[in-house]
Amino acid sequence: MNPSLEASFREQLDPLRGLWLCVGVVSGWCVFAMPWPFGVATGTVIALAGLWAARSAGSRIALLAGAVVQVGFFQAWEPVPVPADREGRFRVVVERRTAPGKGVCRILSSVDPTLLDRRVRCEGELGDSLEGKARLRPLRPASNPGGFDARSWGASAGLEGFLVWDDDSLLVRKGPVPFGEGLRKWTENVTTHALASRMEASSASLWTATLLARNDALPTAALEAFRQSGLFHMLSVSGFHMAVLGGGLVVLLTLLRVGRRASWLLAASSVLAYAWLLSFPPPVTRSALAFLVLAGAMASGRRPNARNAFFLAAALLLVLQPNVAFQMGAQLTFVATAALLWGTPALTRFVPLRWRRGRIHDWLVAPVLASLAATLATAPVLAWHVGTVAWIGIPAGLVSAAAFALGFLSALATVLMAWLPAWCSWGFAGAAEGSARLVYEVALRAGEWSPGSLVPGRPDPWILVGCLLSLVLFFFTVRRRVAGRIWVVLALVVVAMFAYAWRPVPPRLRLIALDVGQGSATLATWPSGRNWLVDAGPGARTEGGRDAGRDAILPAMRILGIPKLDVVAISHA
Repeated sequence: MNPSLEASFREQLDPLRGLWLCVGVVSGWCVFAMPWPFGVATGTVIALAGLWAARSAGSRIALLAGAVVQVGFFQAWEPVPVPADREGRFRVVVERRTAPGKGVCRILSSVDPTLLDRRVRCEGELGDSLEGKARLRPLRPASNPGGFDARSWGASAGLEGFLVWDDDSLLVRKGPVPFGEGLRKWTENVTTHALASRMEASSASLWTATLLARNDALPTAALEAFRQSGLFHMLSVSGFHMAVLGGGLVVLLTLLRVGRRASWLLAASSVLAYAWLLSFPPPVTRSALAFLVLAGAMASGRRPNARNAFFLAAALLLVLQPNVAFQMGAQLTFVATAALLWGTPALTRFVPLRWRRGRIHDWLVAPVLASLAATLATAPVLAWHVGTVAWIGIPAGLVSAAAFALGFLSALATVLMAWLPAWCSWGFAGAAEGSARLVYEVALRAGEWSPGSLVPGRPDPWILVGCLLSLVLFFFTVRRRVAGRIWVVLALVVVAMFAYAWRPVPPRLRLIALDVGQGSATLATWPSGRNWLVDAGPGARTEGGRDAGRDAILPAMRILGIPKLDVVAISHA
């Protein structure tokens, strides 16, 4: 590396204590999360490279502290679920509610002593103690290409499996409802009733889903439209929602002449309370933690460093939830955030100087560049997990983001004014309805436009890594104006990857039998390139029920890179 470039690189990174803490946490995580001895070797290499790159004693202490803390917390993490069915008598207590009538239980007694104090999914209300004969079923891996891998999800969430009770022997002891759970239920009921009574049904379902993180409140067709249009992140309570909520509170408190420190502390407390009311699901936890780090910096009077806050939030989350690295939502969150911090300034260099300041930059250029950077960075991750990249989400997000923020805050104000007469909240309810209609229209139109989504299929692992590294090099080299030879190397790497991805494949017949529950469905790709579907399995009999097309066939087509079907053959009806 060029000595001057190396010195500049170190000078910029050394003060970032959050970065070195994150490096130490990652090195400790690798030791336990990766197979032996590869994990130990990888963790050691990362730690030694970090100690060499860090210049000050404070940075090296932060790195070592991160490694030690991660190793200590990792001792309590058990990522492997049970491999086979276990049947016998169980006694459990419901510790956490995940849905009405369902939750996460802790095993108090079992025929297998190794299962004591493990967590499983089961039916029951929070605080209930259940005892009886049951079967502990392991969570199954994905049975179809692109299907939901329940086993990996359960391992990342620390769950052993799903407990199915024998109703004849089940004994339920109702426990006292904790105060927190009672408050959550009361808040959920008030929110649902206020929205349903003060605005029309479709708008109420959208804001119920976003305020309470309950996607089941939306019709299946609307959920699919949000997925196809690249706007599904608006339904998950994420960093966008926390930024709207926390930023809106800071602006409101500032207008009320509240001091800067008090405004940020009150906003941080409100965000934390909101996350607690939602029971801290993973997306909410990540976004709330990031906002708390930012609010802490602002309240302390220090100049906020977004990059340091990014690494600090990543380190804390990886320590508290070692499974977060395996979750697609977490991967998308951190990749998109990194793209906003490093990619957007790099892309700004391609914008003419007269457009880099003023209202045109603030209201048009900056949002477009931020959306473009996030889409470029998350495209390889989305292609790996779901096989599609919805580029239409860039313009769709720009059109609907302001309307969504306005509607989100208006719906929240409508709920807060539920104790007042209905006419007092007509203005907020009307704004929420109008915003919901615009967001629905954008999502439906963008989702119906088939060219708006690319279907590359799942790439090879090394192509995925190469794409991400190419983006990192691109963002890094553009901002620092490095020598042209690095651009040549980068261009050659990109050309080689795409040449390999689109290399001619010998023609062959490919048959894939899909698990559709009842009946059969077979995808056939002929040597000519035509795609057939023979039979399609059952459709959904009720709203939200299992649908073979939505749950099995479409995900398989996307992950396999099949954009459309040429023939659909039905053997019988």
